[in-house]
Amino acid sequence: IKKLEEEKKLKEERILSRIADKKKFNWKNELSESEWSPVTLSDDKTPLLNALDNYDWREELVQEKKSFFRKIRQIELEETIVNSTSGVLSGGKHIPGAGDVDLMVLQTGLTGDGGIDYGEDGWDTDGAGNSTHTGVGEYTGITNLEPISTAPDPTGVGTRLRVVDFFNGLQSSSLDLHMKNIPGYKGEDIGRLISVSGRKYGHPLDPELGKHAGVHEYTIDELGKTYPSYDNTNGLTDRGHGTCLIMRNGGAWGALKPVDTSEMDTIKFRARVDQNNLTDPSFGIQLYYWAGDKPGFQSIADPIYQGKPHDGWRPLYQKPDGTIDDTVSHIIIPDRNNRPPENHNVLVDYDQKIPPWCRGKDTRFLFFGKGYYALTSWAMTSVRFQRRNAITVGATLDSPEASSFVRVGQGSANTTPEQRKKRVEEMLKASRLYMLKILGYNDFPGMSATLDKVAASPTNFSDVWNIHARSLGNKERGEFRTAVSDRSRGVGKWARDPLYKNRGDGKYFYKVTS
Repeated sequence: IKKLEEEKKLKEERILSRIADKKKFNWKNELSESEWSPVTLSDDKTPLLNALDNYDWREELVQEKKSFFRKIRQIELEETIVNSTSGVLSGGKHIPGAGDVDLMVLQTGLTGDGGIDYGEDGWDTDGAGNSTHTGVGEYTGITNLEPISTAPDPTGVGTRLRVVDFFNGLQSSSLDLHMKNIPGYKGEDIGRLISVSGRKYGHPLDPELGKHAGVHEYTIDELGKTYPSYDNTNGLTDRGHGTCLIMRNGGAWGALKPVDTSEMDTIKFRARVDQNNLTDPSFGIQLYYWAGDKPGFQSIADPIYQGKPHDGWRPLYQKPDGTIDDTVSHIIIPDRNNRPPENHNVLVDYDQKIPPWCRGKDTRFLFFGKGYYALTSWAMTSVRFQRRNAITVGATLDSPEASSFVRVGQGSANTTPEQRKKRVEEMLKASRLYMLKILGYNDFPGMSATLDKVAASPTNFSDVWNIHARSLGNKERGEFRTAVSDRSRGVGKWARDPLYKNRGDGKYFYKVTS
């Protein structure tokens, strides 16, 4: 009997608790304020039990299911819009900002230990990239740089560096011997006058010249750290920030490896600058990006070397088509007058906005410092990327992706004009249904749009070619007709170059740009 009473008591408490929870969330209005008074187990529970009996749990379940499916439909709708014409042409998906959070970090120092096996050719040669790490870790001061000669150059503009302060000439590349013997070395044109810190054998008469000692050990990439202290007698007495990448003099530059900046809007250099360095406003550290493979790229310079203009490296403020945006700056580390005194000789984050035209899957950045003497030196331990603000990622209207979408629709399958017309009509029908069901519009402007069959132009390809040929000289006309013939037959470069495709009938080849 006692056990039954306890079970009854627990059951009553659960009923009261359940009703209290419903009341707390203003469940309906069936329980008046007068009914809502403190109760005990000895009170008359009939009104409460009656209220529980009247509780329609089925209705609540139905509402929960409706809410759930509404969320599912909303997710599906958002995904559909992103992948529809509206999504493509309006810029694609919206990505929220992450604030002051480093989403990607390229260290420019050393991880792990710095032991090196120099291979059979030793350390006194010019370096063949065959040195290996004997332990764990990586010399990121070398591996996170990339030769400028490897930059994709679809237009043949040339990959050498011309900077805004010396545009009439090319910047040379040169590295000390010890840099060429560090594991991960890819080529001399990763920079000039740059050095991974920790070199011990620097004297020209030193029999071990060419070795990299790595005496500063692994990098401690923390704000506020200063330069490590080392001497040949006592060794490393203060690790500081450990190994870093040093830009030793004016005119130093370095090219970073490709990074995916599609969803980034900020680049940061974690760097250390002496207050007495970079004293002149023109000595501020400049930031360039490789524009040679960006959509809409146009060369704006005359040939300067080997018949090429070599103006593919652009300051951040200059778009791939050559136009200037004066709201964008290419200075990432300012001169002394624009740096606070507390930044003196310690690691500080210097940042710059990444404009939309510098974003992409394999964006390359390059830093350059003007000057002619040692007071333009500085050091860096990492490059960091952030998305501080919300951005929209997708194809712009003038991009190859959007252009191909507009012309032939989504997908890579060969489709006929009739099939593409049917596909667009289905999309228009779906849009009308959406406007009607979701927004309640039945006469929204454009809802009645239809696609009419467009009559073919009476002017064919041959007419256009002949008109152009008549405008050329005898020699140029012959070359042009040969090129037209090769193209129609799929011979010559049209057959050799994998970038050239035909529309499916073996004729009228076109070049794939993305």
